Amino acid sequence: MAATLARRIAVEVLESAERRKSYVNLALNSRLTADLTKEDRARITDLVYGTSRHLGTIDRHLAPHCRRRLQDLPGPIRAILRLALYEILYTQTPPPVAVDQAVELAKIYGHRGTASLVNGVLRSLLRKGIAPVPSLAEDPIGHIAITHAHPPWLVARWVKRFGAEFAASLCRANNEPAPTTIRVNTLLTTRERLASDLAERGIDAAATALSPHGLSIKGFDRLADLDLFTQGHFTVQDESSMLVAPALEPQSGDFIVDLCGGPGGKTTHLAELMENRGRILALDIHRHKLALLQQTCQRLGIQCVEPLLCDARYLLEKRPELAGQVQHVLIDAPCSGLGVLRRRPDARWRKAPGEPAALAKLQRELLTIGMRLLAKGGRLVYSTCSFEPEETLDNVAWLLANFSLRPVDLADLLNVESAVADPPGTLTLFPHTHGTDGFFLAAFDSY
Repeated sequence: MAATLARRIAVEVLESAERRKSYVNLALNSRLTADLTKEDRARITDLVYGTSRHLGTIDRHLAPHCRRRLQDLPGPIRAILRLALYEILYTQTPPPVAVDQAVELAKIYGHRGTASLVNGVLRSLLRKGIAPVPSLAEDPIGHIAITHAHPPWLVARWVKRFGAEFAASLCRANNEPAPTTIRVNTLLTTRERLASDLAERGIDAAATALSPHGLSIKGFDRLADLDLFTQGHFTVQDESSMLVAPALEPQSGDFIVDLCGGPGGKTTHLAELMENRGRILALDIHRHKLALLQQTCQRLGIQCVEPLLCDARYLLEKRPELAGQVQHVLIDAPCSGLGVLRRRPDARWRKAPGEPAALAKLQRELLTIGMRLLAKGGRLVYSTCSFEPEETLDNVAWLLANFSLRPVDLADLLNVESAVADPPGTLTLFPHTHGTDGFFLAAFDSY
């Protein structure tokens, strides 16, 4: 039985991402070409994301059956073993089929000896079984880490903060496919009209629960090729992120500074709420992110955004006249990204325990600049795709201790009462409770 095309591409993506030390979504996107069938694209995505998501657990189960360390095997062979065990443990593929396909793949990407190795490892595992998993009661951290494929240090952090049941539910949600949500471009259409237009093209669309500007969609293929996308009727954005721009309450004609503007999801939402009238100064330190922002603005028909390649910490050295003059400041700060692990399946294995604290320092520098820009009576909104205290509530406490700020009533402003937390002016979203990315948002007015 020849190895299938989907499995060959999946192995190449997994091996390439590991060798280049890049995220699998980057390697995957370039391989999901239009000449593949819709079914093959879906299959490849599942194989790559599923293997990456469960990597730690897969390696734990493979290790006892390998005479050599997994890391000492050739990269393609390591990818083949991982892919095969993902199929055996987490899909409906019959184990003999998964083994036979793995052996065929090893012949392509290795030689007779590596094919024999792959066959021996997988058949040993099927014969002897996997090592027992401790129960939740006896070892909550070990149980959750293995069962739900998260690094033990991260599970330990969440168990300590939230308790074992909450942590298990959070980790389980991180292993489920994230919904695809889109934000309607109100400059061109309405949510109701867009839903109808999508339905005419065979795409199911349902209104998002928290944002009045979003739709959750199913039944699509290659959104980038859809005419409604190319014509700018919508952009892809998680529902949690759709709450940020409304928290600033922008009005037509306003001047807004977005200190971390690329790649443009929140920036363009601000422009739409401003009816494309006014000015948004959107900074980013990465040239490619500003290029994406400009492309998105062009596609959506937005002209009020001024991109600026600049490290926001040094903005006032370039634009000293802005000090104390800005009514609206947005800081969607660089963060650990621990709230979006379901979208970045391999990210959990790349994170380090000290990352939230290290990034919190950078966030405070950005918050300091934001406060130096803010006019009296102006509004500052701070958001992260994380719910770790170092880069959320601890920074809010620091803000309130060092600056004259009044919390915004987010429960009144946004339809998010269930997510509003202490201290006032903040909200936190979790994948397993709100169906969104893990996300944090804080809004304050200066006085």
